[in-house]
Amino acid sequence: KWKLEPSNIDNHLSENEQSLYLELEWLHPNEFNNIKNAVDKIAKMQHFSLPTRLLDFSMNPLVALFFACNITDSASINENARVVIHIAENRGKENANNICKYALYSTKYITNYEEYFHKVYELYRDFSVIQPMYMTQREIKQQSIFLVFPSNLRKGIINEFYLDGIRRIDKIFMASNFISIIIDAKSKKDILHNLDNIGINKMSLFPELEYTGMYLKNKYKERVQVSIDKYDELIDYYAKLGDLDAANEYKELKESLIQ
Repeated sequence: KWKLEPSNIDNHLSENEQSLYLELEWLHPNEFNNIKNAVDKIAKMQHFSLPTRLLDFSMNPLVALFFACNITDSASINENARVVIHIAENRGKENANNICKYALYSTKYITNYEEYFHKVYELYRDFSVIQPMYMTQREIKQQSIFLVFPSNLRKGIINEFYLDGIRRIDKIFMASNFISIIIDAKSKKDILHNLDNIGINKMSLFPELEYTGMYLKNKYKERVQVSIDKYDELIDYYAKLGDLDAANEYKELKESLIQ
């Protein structure tokens, strides 16, 4: 049900990975001219919603808990959530940077098998966890780190090897590198409320102005809903007592909030 996959693994986007990176860099060169590290360059591209081979994690477990419980659509309200904890020691920025460098600039085929096979196999067999250079307040607030997905190593017709697509996480790797904590769907709203009380919410984790507006909008919508629920309780209470005047008074108050 829950998959750890980067955003470019579906819809054949991985087949056009290099083209996506290069076209974004070509369209906005000033955004990337001063970034020399391939990992940091792709991390910034992901920040601006380009599908990449990076998967977001956080060094702050409470931030991870927020994203696990954050209700993004009506379908997820009644679904359990999961927090995934990475426990392995594969923190290799050099390895991650080489993977991203290949994704950005390299040609597809590796033809000199005898010389390069072992080097390439060592490079692309491991997933790497890295902390990028923080270039935005959002990354700082979210304490971002990334899981970098390597490519699949394929063998061609005449014994040449090439890198193709994005490697998926299998059950064995998942079991040996991650621990999962399941969050009951009924607890998500209370968890988000408690996180909000200590300053972990959409406004703090997404400091851009538009997200502050969204946060305030939802905050006051929730306040109105609390009032509506309270009026429903009072309407039922006075109706059971037979005090229809009081019940109707609270119905009018409720309707004034809905309008």
